[in-house]
Amino acid sequence: MSFISSIKKALGNFGQSIDSKVYNAMLEYIGVNSIIPLPENQETYIKKGYNYNVLLYSIISYITMKASDIPIKLYNKRTDELIESSPILELLAQPNSMQDYSEFSESALGYLLLTGNVYIYAPSPSGGANQGKPKELYVLPSQYMRIVAGDSPDKPIERYELSYTGSDQADSRYEADEIIHVKLTNYEYQNGENLYGHSPVKSMLRTLNKSNSNMDAMTKQAQNSGALGILMHDQGNAINDLSANQLKTVQNKVHKNISGSENKGKIHVTDLMFKWQQLGMSAADMQLLEDHKISRNDMCSVFKLSSMLFNDNSASTYNNMKEVRQAAYTDSIIPYMNRIIGELNRTLVKAFDPQMTTCLKLDLDNIAVLQKDWGEMVDYLSKAWWVSTQEKQSMMNAEVDENLPKYLIPSNLLPITGGVDEEIEEGLKRYSDYK
Repeated sequence: MSFISSIKKALGNFGQSIDSKVYNAMLEYIGVNSIIPLPENQETYIKKGYNYNVLLYSIISYITMKASDIPIKLYNKRTDELIESSPILELLAQPNSMQDYSEFSESALGYLLLTGNVYIYAPSPSGGANQGKPKELYVLPSQYMRIVAGDSPDKPIERYELSYTGSDQADSRYEADEIIHVKLTNYEYQNGENLYGHSPVKSMLRTLNKSNSNMDAMTKQAQNSGALGILMHDQGNAINDLSANQLKTVQNKVHKNISGSENKGKIHVTDLMFKWQQLGMSAADMQLLEDHKISRNDMCSVFKLSSMLFNDNSASTYNNMKEVRQAAYTDSIIPYMNRIIGELNRTLVKAFDPQMTTCLKLDLDNIAVLQKDWGEMVDYLSKAWWVSTQEKQSMMNAEVDENLPKYLIPSNLLPITGGVDEEIEEGLKRYSDYK
C-alpha cells in the first residue's frame, strides 16, 4: 500500500479528496499519459560501466553469479511447510524457452544493480481457467524501457514502452499489469522520477568516470612506453662527435652491462660523459595505481562489498576472508536478491495464489560460508555442561538418543545435592542465551 493510499484509507471519504488533490497536482506537473523521461542515460551505465570498466564488471558479476546459484523455494506461510510441487516453481525453473532460473535471475539482478530497475514481462492468458496466470517470464532491457504516467491514483502507470532509439515511437508497448517492475528506492520525485528505481551506478558516476580515465591512462602508458629514455653524449649534445660504430658499441655495452635483472645493483664506470633524458612517467609516478585502488574501494562500498574480494591484500588473512565472504552474502547478495523475491511474492505468487497463503524464499542451507563451523561448535558444546546431551545432538544434526545421560557435569565442579535434574533445569533459565 502506498503512502497516499494509507492516508486515504485512514481518513475515509475525506481522504479521497486529499488523494485526488495530491495526485491531480502531480498529474498537472507531470501530465496525463505523458512519457516520464529517464533520470540519466542508463545505457551509459552498461556501455561505459559494465562493458568497459573491469572493476564494475567484477563487482556486478560477483554478486549476480553468486545470487543465481541460490535456490528458491516455496513455503506455506502459516505452517512454514515446504511445498515441493507448484505451477509457480515450474515457471521459475523454466521462465522461458531460452533461459533457466539461474540465467534468468542473473540477468534480472544485473539490471537491478546497474540501472536500479528490472522489468519482467509476464504474459498471461486473457481468459479461461488460467486467466491472469503468467505462462512465461522475460527480463527486458531496462536501459531502453520508459514509463507512461497513468490518470488516477489507482493507476499511476498507464503502460510501459520499449524504445531502442529513445524516439517518441516505441518499438513495443506493454500494459501495466503485464510487467513486474522491481526497483531500488528513489528519493527523487521531480518529473515522476520516483516511478523509476535509483541506480547505484548513478551515485558513483564520478568514481566510474575517474576509474575509466585512470585505466585509459595506464593503458596508454603501457602501449607508448617504448624506450625508458635516451642516453646522450654530454658535450653540448653533439651526438655527431661519436661515429655510427661508436654509438653502436655504446648501445651494446649498455644492454650488456647495465640493462637486465642480472645487472641490478651493479655500479659501472665509463670514461665518456653522458646524460640521461627520461621519456614519460611510470604508472607509480603518475599515482595511477593508487587512484585505481581508491576507485576500487569506492565502488565496492557502493555495493556493500569488501575490496578484499577484488585483489586488495592489504589486510587479508584466512579468518578475514571467511568473514568477508560471509558479509558479502548478508550485506549485499541476499538483500539485493530479496528485493526481487519480495516483488515476485507480491505479483507472481498472488496471480497463482490470490489468498497469499504461500511465499517464495531463498534457500540458504547449501551456502558453505554461511554454515556453522562444526569444529567451533564441537569445542563449544564440549564445554557447555549446562546444555543437555540431547540438545547437543540436535544442534549437531545428529539423531537424538534419549538413553544417554541428560547432563554430563565436569568432575572439577562441586556436586549438586537434591533433585539434580530440577536444579539444573532451574539454573538453565539463567543461561537462556546459550541455547
